[in-house]
Amino acid sequence: MELAPQRMQPQPQPVIEVLLVTVKQASEALQVSERTVMTMIDTGKLDSVKIGDSRRIDIESVRKVAREGASLPTLVERAARGKR
Repeated sequence: MELAPQRMQPQPQPVIEVLLVTVKQASEALQVSERTVMTMIDTGKLDSVKIGDSRRIDIESVRKVAREGASLPTLVERAARGKR
C-alpha cells in the first residue's frame, strides 16, 4: 500500500511592525507635501532619525499628528525667524 505524498502546509509569516517611514510615506499618510513633512520635522512636530543619507520618521509621531493635528508656523512667523 502506497501512501500519497503529504503536501507541506505553508507556514504563517511573522508580522513585522513598521517602526519608521520615509518622508514620502509620511507625506502620503498625512496627505500633505514632502516639504510640509520636512517643516514638521524642523519644528519638532514629527520625530525623525537620520540613517546614513536617509531621513526616517517615527510611525507613532505620524499617527499622533494624524490623530491630533499639528499647527504649522505661518509664513510670517517663519520669515521672522529667518526661514523661508
